[in-house]
Amino acid sequence: MATPPEEIERQHAHASTLLKTLPPFVPPSSGPIPLKYKTAPLATLYPAPTGDDTADENLPPPPPPTDVPCLSTMAEVDISKIKDLISHGHNSDQTSLWSPDYAAKHNVSITRPSHDAWGIKKIMLIFCDDFLQSVYTLPFYDKPLPPPYTGKSFKRVLEPIISALGIKPSKIVRMLFASLPPGVTIPVHHDTGEWVNKSHRIHVPIITNPSVLFLCGGSHPSHMKRVSATEGLVFEMNNQSKHAVSNCSSFHRVHLILDYVDSHVPKRVVPLSPGETILQTRRSIDVKSDYGKTPCPKYLIIGAQKAGTTSMYEYICSHPWGVKGRRRETHFFDWRWQASLTSPASLRSFYMKFFYHEDLKSHPSCITGDSTPSYLLHSDVVIPRVKTVCPWTKIIVMLRNPVDRALSHYRMVTSEDGTEAQKQVRGRNWVGKTFDDVIEEELRELEEVGLYK
Repeated sequence: MATPPEEIERQHAHASTLLKTLPPFVPPSSGPIPLKYKTAPLATLYPAPTGDDTADENLPPPPPPTDVPCLSTMAEVDISKIKDLISHGHNSDQTSLWSPDYAAKHNVSITRPSHDAWGIKKIMLIFCDDFLQSVYTLPFYDKPLPPPYTGKSFKRVLEPIISALGIKPSKIVRMLFASLPPGVTIPVHHDTGEWVNKSHRIHVPIITNPSVLFLCGGSHPSHMKRVSATEGLVFEMNNQSKHAVSNCSSFHRVHLILDYVDSHVPKRVVPLSPGETILQTRRSIDVKSDYGKTPCPKYLIIGAQKAGTTSMYEYICSHPWGVKGRRRETHFFDWRWQASLTSPASLRSFYMKFFYHEDLKSHPSCITGDSTPSYLLHSDVVIPRVKTVCPWTKIIVMLRNPVDRALSHYRMVTSEDGTEAQKQVRGRNWVGKTFDDVIEEELRELEEVGLYK
């Protein structure tokens, strides 16, 4: 949930007071923060009694968690060469490494919605999607810099920091410079995304001043400490804890922000080329060259009826990469089969009308599917049709205790809930009959066709 503008203004005003009253805290040199302390937001693990984690001074705050490390000094390094490289243009609209137009031509443009809205400038070097499936290395990091920076290299000037952390460059999943404008506050928050609990968050102040307030720690705003974020200090912060930053000065503040993993291995590492276009949603990143590569639909839930097919569909679609179709039950392969269409291509074109197919082409990480439980009743007909139209589709079959399933089916058919059209689709032939009556009728029918004795 976005922080209201008036709350951000309140926090920014409060930051000016804290700069005068809250002493700086130097993080202890306690080594990397174990990822076991990042399994979930601390506000979830240690909730306030009211369930409210805002900075309401009228509410008693919860006691701070004493056994969860939130800050650790990793090293102090000479950042003079980094500062020389990134200083030009960090506080202006000049064409430079910070310029969006320059990055679009010589690097790769990546949006960071909240940061972009706050006017935070950036130099992107390495980035990943929210689920750490793909890591993207950008040209500014692993390729020679273009004029007027010829002969200079981010990889070379950042080596002392990476060496001080004792990690291999291949473990880095996000790395960027962020320039926070004067008068801007990033409000109290904790980071979100699956990458958070799998990675270590490192900050290195590059250009800063005493009028910048960096707060971090605990599960509640009252727990946060003022970090002594001096230039060249390499420190880790637990970004599952509450943190915030306010630039109360007249100058831009620049930090290097770096995330690295211990053992998690992304599915792929993608080197990007200068000017390459990427396609983003809130939680996904794809390269334009993958446009349209994800088949549609990705999955097909074919039944059984009253065995949890709707729930399974909703579970899949609740994932940020799961997209609902225009209809959940398309019935394309049974009731709506187009016998007049003779080619797989024409059948497929008709089938795509049930999905947001064109939109999904631009976001190949996202998937959609069809959930029509009646398909299982006619699998002898449906499966050959699926092989013709979309042979790539993964088929999901939901099963359930037969007695429980039958009773649930009976209750659905005999229910008076729903519109008249829905009741007709469900069937009305069991209305007025008991469950035992229906079972006896079914058994007699099975016996008549030789399937039951």
